[in-house]
Amino acid sequence: SSGMIDSVPWVAGRATPPPDAPAVPPVDARPPTDDLGLTVSRGHLEALRQAAEEPAHPVGPTVHVVRCPAGHANPPHASRCRVCAAEIAEQAPLTMPRPVLGRLRFSTGDEIVLDRDVVIGRKPTTDRAGGEHRPHLVRLDSPEQDISRNHVTVHLDDWHVLVTDLGSTNGTVVRRPGLAPERLRPDQAVMIEPGTSVEVAEVVTFVFEVTE
Repeated sequence: SSGMIDSVPWVAGRATPPPDAPAVPPVDARPPTDDLGLTVSRGHLEALRQAAEEPAHPVGPTVHVVRCPAGHANPPHASRCRVCAAEIAEQAPLTMPRPVLGRLRFSTGDEIVLDRDVVIGRKPTTDRAGGEHRPHLVRLDSPEQDISRNHVTVHLDDWHVLVTDLGSTNGTVVRRPGLAPERLRPDQAVMIEPGTSVEVAEVVTFVFEVTE
């Protein structure tokens, strides 16, 4: 009648608590709920683990943007969407963080998202401190050391994607759609467009692709 229990069944050998024992609150027989956010499902834990291991892409620098009918972000001078090729109506550009510009798909099967610069080589290094603007480092196997330690870099400048040979021993060849292959001069940046393939020391090739 008082709302208090008279005994604790799970305490062996004791039917009733001693007289000076503190009051025990009522036992709620209902199954536990997540009302307080204290119960986490296995699926939620797995999602949290993946989020911790795979951080979101860092926010890029601010750029001017126009959008196609599907909402894809494009450079302000674009007449057709770089993603879906839809015609872009005349509009005032917006200012927003630069979206991911695409990806590099390597002949080795690897893919790198173009959310920041990329340094490619046998044992690539960077002099930048860690953080969101630290470039991707792509290490390519080269048992015969045909690929230089720091061979080539892909630099993002506003909406442009630039490739530069870093004074490599065996060179870098760029093949842009509709143009003859071009062997890069050391330290001279060349702008590439989607569909361009880049050959690293005649060993590994990567292709610049635009993705949604």
